[in-house]
Amino acid sequence: MNEFTNIFITIITTGGLGFLNYAIAESVSALDSDQKGTSREKSISALFTTIDLLIYVAIANGLKLIIHNNFVDIIAASLTIAISLLISFKLAKPTNNLFYKIINKQRSRSNLISIQSGSPWKQIALGDDRPQAAYLYSFEHKPLGFGWVQYVSNDQESNYSLGLVPFDDEIEEAQPSYDKLTSRIQNPKYKEKHQVNQFVDFKQRFIMITSIRLENSN
Repeated sequence: MNEFTNIFITIITTGGLGFLNYAIAESVSALDSDQKGTSREKSISALFTTIDLLIYVAIANGLKLIIHNNFVDIIAASLTIAISLLISFKLAKPTNNLFYKIINKQRSRSNLISIQSGSPWKQIALGDDRPQAAYLYSFEHKPLGFGWVQYVSNDQESNYSLGLVPFDDEIEEAQPSYDKLTSRIQNPKYKEKHQVNQFVDFKQRFIMITSIRLENSN
C-alpha cells in the first residue's frame, strides 16, 4: 500500500473519529452541548483526534512487526475505530466526573460553589433515570402540563421539550396551581420523602418542577 494511501487512511480514521468521540461524550453528558461551534469544541475534538492518532500509530507499528501484507493499515484503522469508540462510551463520563471532582475541590477551598458540565436542564431533566414527576408552568404561573417524564429533548436551550405520561386519577386529577404545588413541596414531610428540583428557562419562558420519590420512603 503506497504512502499516500497510508496518510489518507490515517487522516480519515483519526480526524473523523475526533468529532465522533466528541458527539459520544456529549451524548453521555460528559460535555456541554452548548459549546457547539465554539473554540472549546474544536479544542476538545482536536484532543480526541490526538489520542486516536496515538492509538492508531501504536497499533499499526505493532501489527507491522507480526503481519507483513497490504492490509496492515486497514486492520489498524478498524481496531482504532473499535477501541476509540469503546473508550468514548465507557470512559468519557467517569473521566469527566473525575475532572470536575478535582476542579470543585479546588473551588471549595476558595469558597466557590460547585460547577458541572452541561446545562441545568441536563442536570435536572436528563440526570436521573428514576421515575420523575414533572409540573410545567408559564412565567405567569399558568399550568402547561404535568405527568411522568418519559422522553426529554437534548436540543439547544431554545428548543427544550418533554414527553409526559399522564398521572392516574388516584395520583392527581388536575394540575395543581403553582402556589399550591409550591406549598406542597416546601412541606418538611414532603421533602423527607421526595427529591425536588426546579428548572427555570428564560428563553422559552417556562418553569419546571420535578419530584422523585426517594427509596425506602413510605
